[in-house]
Amino acid sequence: MLGSRALSSTLLSASLFGFGVFAACSGTSGGAGGGGGSGATGGSGATGGNGATAGDSGVVDATLPDGNLTPDTSCAEFTAEAKQAPGAVLLVIDRSLSMGQNNLWSAAQLAAVQAIDTDAFDNLAVGLYSFPSSNVAGPACVFGFQVSCGVSGLPQVALANSGTAKSNQPGVRKQVYDWLASNNPIGTATPGYDALDAAIKALQAYSLQGTRAVILLSDGGFGCTSLSNPLRPNYPDGLGCPDWENPNNVVNLLDAAYKHGTAPVHTFVIGLPGTDTKPTDTDAPPYYMRRAMSAFAQAGSPDTVPAGCDGTYSQAGGDPAVSCHFDLTQGNFNTAALAKAISDARGKALGCVYELPEASGGGQVDKNKVNVIITVGGNAVQLTKRLDPTNPCTSEGCWDYDEDGKVVLVGKACADVTAAESAKVQILVGCETVVK
Repeated sequence: MLGSRALSSTLLSASLFGFGVFAACSGTSGGAGGGGGSGATGGSGATGGNGATAGDSGVVDATLPDGNLTPDTSCAEFTAEAKQAPGAVLLVIDRSLSMGQNNLWSAAQLAAVQAIDTDAFDNLAVGLYSFPSSNVAGPACVFGFQVSCGVSGLPQVALANSGTAKSNQPGVRKQVYDWLASNNPIGTATPGYDALDAAIKALQAYSLQGTRAVILLSDGGFGCTSLSNPLRPNYPDGLGCPDWENPNNVVNLLDAAYKHGTAPVHTFVIGLPGTDTKPTDTDAPPYYMRRAMSAFAQAGSPDTVPAGCDGTYSQAGGDPAVSCHFDLTQGNFNTAALAKAISDARGKALGCVYELPEASGGGQVDKNKVNVIITVGGNAVQLTKRLDPTNPCTSEGCWDYDEDGKVVLVGKACADVTAAESAKVQILVGCETVVK
């Protein structure tokens, strides 16, 4: 099945007629200043401590393990459940006509709602952008016939804080549900570049001091380049229309968004069945689509892609041995897999960065007297702050401060929290930071 049609097919269609308190005290410290290296935010999964800050001052649970902290609890001032750093996630969903085939649209509907209804999406800005949105007059090479290359200047569901209300209650998640339930795929073209450009601009215009992320779901190659002004680099379709998008256009767009100086946007790419075409397939772009999607993912969020993945685009290149995107074309597609991919993308972008709580009575806490506890599946573990800012903490997990002074879970700690169905992150204030 193909995810896009060149304008030659449009012409054919026209002629035939879319995530408490920990036993704690003074411990071994190694100069745990407020600096330290920036922690990677890797890891994937749907959940992670994202509840509202809640202090438990003066209460210590002596039944919990104390890691490297001593039994003396006089140092502890309070423990607060960590509040996840702010974030905005815009779902960008292809609804070209081919999404109506092979259960793709119904799977996208169910998966999107299942994913955003998890607690991991609580207290995040959420919105929906879908494409194409309308028909427009085509270029001369299709004699001006109407083509489905129109895109909306704004998201169909505007970005808004999700709070804790799920899709069966008033709020932005219900708005996403209602839009998906009342709209179907339209048109044969896939104006993916223009849609991503509009979605990125909407995220950048949204007032936020936090992470912005696009999660793209698409089933095929991008077209509609023939209507760009000025004309973008392209490949001709079967009629000679300059209509197949050159993937480097999208790579450059996503790279620029990721590197934006004031409002960077991460882009995560989910390739649905149909994004596995090769140049010899009927009505397919003249390149391997899995390679293009992998290049989009590498450009859109290079710090979160799988190690060793191949995210370099060339027209002559074949399918990547290891894809950088969420590739659901290899016999691994169903609604549950798609919902997990959406949740995993959210986890990679937002799941491991937490705000420091305010000190008792307000103000800032002493960053030399902060410790972090994670509880995964009922098991509480106190993390150490890493001494070496380059330590990936792959085997034990650790934490660090990022360049903005936020707490970042690193390595195994991040992976465990973001992959767990039930997880809690707590920040203990008043005890000397344990560094290892």
